[in-house]
Amino acid sequence: MRQTWLGIIIVTVGWAAAAGAVTPFVYGGLGDVGDGEWTFYRGQTPEIVPTYYGSSFFLGGGFSFPIAQFRQKRTVPTLCLDTDGGFTYHKQKLNLVFHNETIEPWEHSFFGVAFSENLVFRLRIPIRSRLLTPFVGVGGGVAIVPGHIQRERVTAGDYDASTVAVKPVYEVPFGLEITLSPQHTIFGRFGPTAPTGCETFTYTNAQGRAEDVCVSLPNSFLVVFGYRAGF
Repeated sequence: MRQTWLGIIIVTVGWAAAAGAVTPFVYGGLGDVGDGEWTFYRGQTPEIVPTYYGSSFFLGGGFSFPIAQFRQKRTVPTLCLDTDGGFTYHKQKLNLVFHNETIEPWEHSFFGVAFSENLVFRLRIPIRSRLLTPFVGVGGGVAIVPGHIQRERVTAGDYDASTVAVKPVYEVPFGLEITLSPQHTIFGRFGPTAPTGCETFTYTNAQGRAEDVCVSLPNSFLVVFGYRAGF
């Protein structure tokens, strides 16, 4: 019993010491979703139709944990592990143009949630009473994207489908932090948050047959600004 309690105390103290170095952060801004494509399987040959998603909001947050510091005369290079999570919602109407010049109006909506671990290099530069910190990182994780499509203005057929895709995601964050005090840091963050692959929807056409369409997952280039409780 004594060994068990000793183990619990050691783990608790170690966790508390590590937690003291963890700094939480939040951010928000825009995600430029950009280009995509829909691949329709209606016959023998699939037809690829390019689309443009546009921009949407992106909100997120997480925790930063310093792994190592390399003190120099003025600068402090720091390697951190950032645990990050964010979400976006997007809904739009699309006029898809096929090769035979047929135009079909569709509505597409998705709710994307991404979780990732990023290895981030920060270079802390003291300027008067402030710290100016450019940073760059790389990481990956998983994205969960529930989506829905619906063809508008149809007289027959159930052109309506929903699905949930779970895909790998990679991130390449970079930006600049300004430490106002040891307790308060503001930052601008940029870079892609990109799930890989597509999600497949199945609907019923006017003849009562099932048809598939693969919609490329939304890859966002983030332009966000945030706050971290620490430096």
